[in-house]
Amino acid sequence: MTEGDSCHRAPVWTGTELTWQVFADPASEAGRTQRMPLGVGSATSGHTPADCTVRSTVDGQTLFHPRLGDIPLPEGATVEAMSVSPHAGLRVAVLLRRGTARRAVCVGGNHVSHVDSVVELGPWLGRDEVVVIREEWPNRLPYRWNVDGGGLRPLLAASAAVVADVQRCDDVIGLSWSSVRQPRRIELVERTELLAGPVRLRPDVPSGPVPPAARVALVEGVSCTLPCLIYAPASEPRGTVVLLHGGPNGAHLGTWSPFADSLALDGWRVVLPNLRGSGLLDPALRPPKPDRYGHDDVDDVVSVIRHLGVGPIVLGGHSYGGYLAARAAHVCPQARGVFLLGGFLAAADLADSEHASVLAFLRSAGGRFVADRRPAPVPHFIAHGSADRRIPVAAMTSHADELGDGSEVIVADGEGHGVQTDAGARQVFPALFTWLGGLD
Repeated sequence: MTEGDSCHRAPVWTGTELTWQVFADPASEAGRTQRMPLGVGSATSGHTPADCTVRSTVDGQTLFHPRLGDIPLPEGATVEAMSVSPHAGLRVAVLLRRGTARRAVCVGGNHVSHVDSVVELGPWLGRDEVVVIREEWPNRLPYRWNVDGGGLRPLLAASAAVVADVQRCDDVIGLSWSSVRQPRRIELVERTELLAGPVRLRPDVPSGPVPPAARVALVEGVSCTLPCLIYAPASEPRGTVVLLHGGPNGAHLGTWSPFADSLALDGWRVVLPNLRGSGLLDPALRPPKPDRYGHDDVDDVVSVIRHLGVGPIVLGGHSYGGYLAARAAHVCPQARGVFLLGGFLAAADLADSEHASVLAFLRSAGGRFVADRRPAPVPHFIAHGSADRRIPVAAMTSHADELGDGSEVIVADGEGHGVQTDAGARQVFPALFTWLGGLD
């Protein structure tokens, strides 16, 4: 199941088998279903029973447990996930979120314990141990948390990885993970092997050329540290592509980026910064939110270019990252071009959005955008899905006459927000690399 360079998605665990989709091409929409028997028995990952619920009382929010009663929650905290111990149900682990902070709390056994910077809860491994996934940028790593003593022991041996999920069925533990070298895959480990000590992940052998491994850099911005990933070509770079995350609460972690790999193999130095507003959860590196969208975070882009830019600069991004790329081109004299993948050029482009999250963002932060302005006089490459509900395609095509010489606009037929399908990728990326080649 974990051999070769296939991409595995959509795992579904039952009491007796694991099913998943296998894709020979990670960008393809057509996969094949595979199944693996896991023996007879029910899942023992500690899933929440239906009668363990969050409810409101006169004193605030509480978590109701049928054996432990009402467990008060901290003011302003929301429950992201919970897992009841399968061992007589006398312990419950809860993942709480308040703002950008996350904490796992375990109640039971006559005491309360907690651990911070937890992004996911995993299965119970025993009466006193539950798996937690912590963010330690650029990684997200699983640990065995002893809820009695409070100790944390790593599940993995010296791994650089982003683990998205850990599940258990009987004595089989499954980890869904990725790294800068590895597309998302599922790793299966016997529980006895896991309890014996940290295990080593088994990455696939690359089937084609790969650039040098990405490295990390911490840039001191105007008001905070900006964690960055850097992909370098094997020889002298033709310039630097600064690739900006969306959101604005997106994040760049140490996951596989075929786009960054392809840019590096094409001779570009690629920098992926986490800017103000980033969704990083590591408290040592978590940036604050911008006071003014399109200004404070543009200052961050300028700081990153000043410290890490080499040669001509191309600014690009997805969604909100495309907006920042276009804004930063006004204040970056080295900028040779801008590309937007499902992005927008002005806050006014969002006015006719049909998406609830965009409308909620505009209600809460729309007044904090800087004033709109015409695009910078450099070539722009705009790729937008015809079915994008977040950012209407008509808003983007309306800017076509404002773009500088050498610009190109592609409407990907049937594509939604960004480039998410194989058909969309075939329309967009060959044209984008051709456009980049014309900037030299």
